[in-house]
Amino acid sequence: MKTTKNQKTPVDSGIRKTLEKMFAAWSDLDPAEAAPFYAKDPGLVFFDIAPMKYTGWAEIAAEVPKALAAYRSLKLTSEDLRAHRTGNLAWATAILHGDLAKKDGGTDHLDLRYTAVLEKRRQAWLVVHEHLSVPVGPAQRT
Repeated sequence: MKTTKNQKTPVDSGIRKTLEKMFAAWSDLDPAEAAPFYAKDPGLVFFDIAPMKYTGWAEIAAEVPKALAAYRSLKLTSEDLRAHRTGNLAWATAILHGDLAKKDGGTDHLDLRYTAVLEKRRQAWLVVHEHLSVPVGPAQRT
C-alpha cells in the first residue's frame, strides 16, 4: 500500500511487527533486550503500573530490574494490537495479557491497557512514550 508522507494509514504492519518484537524482548525481564526499541532522550515519560512513571530510558534500565526482582520471565501477548501512522509519528493501542513466572515457582497474570507513541528515527520506529494501566474491578460494558 503506497501512502503519501502525511496520509494516515489505518494499520501499519511494520509498526505492529516492531511492537510485537519489543513485547517478546521483555520476556527475560532484562531492559537491555528491550532497549533497541526505545528512544533514549532523558526527558521522555513512560507511565507504568508501579512505579507510576519513569522519566527517560536510564531510569527504566535502572529501576525495572528492582521492580521485577521477584520474577524470572514474562510472556506478553497482545489482543487487538492496532498501529496508526502519520508521517514520522505513530501511535498504537492494545490489550495485553502478561504471564509472569516467579523465581519461587508461582505465577501472576496481568491484563493491561497499552498505548504507545512512536517516532521514526533513521530507519527504526522507537517508542517515545508508553502508557500501561490495569483495569480496576470487573469489566463492564454499557
